[in-house]
Amino acid sequence: MDLIQNSKRPENWKDVAPFPPANTATFAGQDRLLKLPVPELDITLSTLRNSLKALSWNEEEIKQVEKKIREFEKEGGVGWTLQGRLTARRDDANIRHWLEDFWDNLGYLKYRDSVMINVSYYYCFSHQPSHLPQTAVSRAAHLIRAALLERKAYKEGNMLPEMNRKDPICMDTWRWMFDCCRIPGLEGADWSVTGAKPSDTGNEGHIIVLRRNRPWKLDISKDGRLLSVAEIER
Repeated sequence: MDLIQNSKRPENWKDVAPFPPANTATFAGQDRLLKLPVPELDITLSTLRNSLKALSWNEEEIKQVEKKIREFEKEGGVGWTLQGRLTARRDDANIRHWLEDFWDNLGYLKYRDSVMINVSYYYCFSHQPSHLPQTAVSRAAHLIRAALLERKAYKEGNMLPEMNRKDPICMDTWRWMFDCCRIPGLEGADWSVTGAKPSDTGNEGHIIVLRRNRPWKLDISKDGRLLSVAEIER
């Protein structure tokens, strides 16, 4: 990667990560995706009411919150103004996805606590299978090998689209699942840069391993193939 200047986030930063090869399985469902709907205001506020009941300490708190919600949902009030702005974003042909910027920025890129622990909860793996060695090195090697196989399937376009019952889910975020690095923006808005190339097959690259507080670079392949679990352990 070239030296990155972090004074200002590039406007097109999300466009630079390459797609899998054309006419492969991974993005096969993208053209059939429907736009994410904007929930009606009454549905949103009904969900909010039910959620806040579980968080309230007492009935008085619930009454105070209900009073604010009723004010918010008055006809012609601020709730309807904001709802109109959301639907305008949804219908704007120049905006790819009405929720995307909110999700990227408020959920991740303007959020400075540890994302790995506080946001990426799917890293809570199940236990090491009992038939495998119960050591930290073995555990790490198996996780690395599994991640490399997933990365290779994506790079080659062999990863099947995720599904919501019978309908495909957008796979665009997978472009930023591997080969990227977060850049801390000086203006408080971070972004990611990618080292991926359109010609990648999944056998290229390296990982960083921490041992006794020292980082080590480990090439992930040998003789044109991915390292085995045993080779990673060594």
